[in-house]
Amino acid sequence: MIRIPRIPLLLLALAACGSAQSAEPAGAAAIPRGELRGLQGRIVFLSERDSQPEIYSVRPDGRGLRRLTRSTEQTDLSPRVSPDGDRVAWEREIGLPGGGVAVQLWVMDIDGGNARVVLDDGAENRAPAWAADGSALYYASYLTGNWEIFRLDLASGA
Repeated sequence: MIRIPRIPLLLLALAACGSAQSAEPAGAAAIPRGELRGLQGRIVFLSERDSQPEIYSVRPDGRGLRRLTRSTEQTDLSPRVSPDGDRVAWEREIGLPGGGVAVQLWVMDIDGGNARVVLDDGAENRAPAWAADGSALYYASYLTGNWEIFRLDLASGA
């Protein structure tokens, strides 16, 4: 079984709508006004700060840290912000009896509300990516015994 390594501290999932131009000394990049407009001014990331991988958001200045997921039995990974900045998709690993892992795909609102599983087929489903219009997720799955790319329409679940 292919295992995707976890990033131990921080994985930024920032939906950028333009290029950042640095106006700060020593290489610190300034975030242009309006670039985080759809994210309600927040950065979404993965952290193991509480010894369990969870998804958080924070303002660009580091204030207002919010924990968006709370799953003590499962592992949350790979947050991806929707193109409009209103939702987050992510992977949730579920340990299977006798070893192995199934990976569900979940979606929640950018503030952590309305979290729901959108794909739970018992397979290892990885790397959710939003369709440009936010209506679907593309993901890699080992459902057939080979890694393949699938599309999931969020309205119909198909």
